[in-house]
Amino acid sequence: MPNSYAQTYFPVLIQIFIAIAVAGGMIGASALLGRHVRDAIKYSPYDNVKAQNYPNMLVKVSLNDSQVPFWEGTKFVARLRATKTDKNTIILKANMGAGHGGSSGRYDALHETAFNYAYMLTQMGITK
Repeated sequence: MPNSYAQTYFPVLIQIFIAIAVAGGMIGASALLGRHVRDAIKYSPYDNVKAQNYPNMLVKVSLNDSQVPFWEGTKFVARLRATKTDKNTIILKANMGAGHGGSSGRYDALHETAFNYAYMLTQMGITK
């Protein structure tokens, strides 16, 4: 995912941890489930982290997500922080009241969108 092309053209990455991350949690079951799990692991962000530079990231997880448990994104961030070779920032934002689709309610969803924009703009050096 993040590479020199991405860092050149996309200096900021917001990773909303989605269903593909579940493969990382299933790694222990790979002997039982065989080829299908091994194929899914090829697309797992957690299992593809390697020692290289990564862009600044905001990784968002939700405590009440019924489809992707919050610990998947948490494990991903821990592995990134331990493995990456640069000094770029990786932020983990855990929303304690949101579900799989993020915050519900018009104002909560707008607040979440504003947070994303504020993060992107500050990472690009725009402060006013």
